[in-house]
Amino acid sequence: MCALGVFALINNIRIEDFSEWFIASYMILFSVLLFMYELMWWCGIGPLNRVIRKNFGFMYKITGKAFYMILVACLCIGVSKEVLGNLDWLRWFTGIGWGFVGVLLIFLQITSPQTFANYRGPTAGILEPGSSVAEEVTV
Repeated sequence: MCALGVFALINNIRIEDFSEWFIASYMILFSVLLFMYELMWWCGIGPLNRVIRKNFGFMYKITGKAFYMILVACLCIGVSKEVLGNLDWLRWFTGIGWGFVGVLLIFLQITSPQTFANYRGPTAGILEPGSSVAEEVTV
């Protein structure tokens, strides 16, 4: 998704369509946000996790993350064919992929809620070791 946004920005220099700059910039921003959220699962960075949880708390629930992926899929498909040229397949591949994952998460949440019964978002930095007062975070 980030590569699609970068390709759209690079190719938009020739076309100079202002709306495509916004779409490509948001795609890069949203892909970095998703990457940072997923990074919290492997290496917890406390201050970063607190900022993401505070500003993008919807990512910490399955339905919020699913709708986020559907939004990103719409952005990917919304890139103009003229901007991407011969990379038009990339927007369809990326958009359909993210949309499928989002719809799949919603489908699983509705049909089999026990699948995500124990799901908890990353907690690094929320409960610091050795602190006497636990910071309550509501999402």
